[in-house]
Amino acid sequence: MLKLLLNTYLAFLLIPLLTLAIEPTNPTGLCDRFLGDQEKTACMVKTSQTELDWYASSSCALQQDDKNFMNCLEEIKGASFSPEALELCAKSVDLTDEARLSCIKKIRNKDYTRSQIKKCSEAGVPVAVENCLSNSSRTPATAGVTKSGFQTLEIKK
Repeated sequence: MLKLLLNTYLAFLLIPLLTLAIEPTNPTGLCDRFLGDQEKTACMVKTSQTELDWYASSSCALQQDDKNFMNCLEEIKGASFSPEALELCAKSVDLTDEARLSCIKKIRNKDYTRSQIKKCSEAGVPVAVENCLSNSSRTPATAGVTKSGFQTLEIKK
């Protein structure tokens, strides 16, 4: 009976850890955080007229201040992000808006190997994680258009 009670307790402890994962979110849906029509309209215009990474948008949604949220949306415009790196940047509830935005800026348009993500996740404090992530020089693969219209994938090592 005691073992069942302990297993149940441990299962409830894991629920908050599982909810920390960043899920892709349609950026226009994040505009519901605004109460005023003017702010909501400005947000809708910004999110619908530009291409925003859905994982990065979820990270921006963690910003407490509305001005920092809009600044974050501006930073992620047209950029690509590694979901694993975003999770390392944004998952800490102790981060300030400025620290989260700084980390998002540093991982913009960078790619990471699994070993890099693992090494950075073991760094501990958010500042060390951010410094570890910013040291990557890999960029995501880009697609180029050939004469026949097919896209070739260029993989950079």
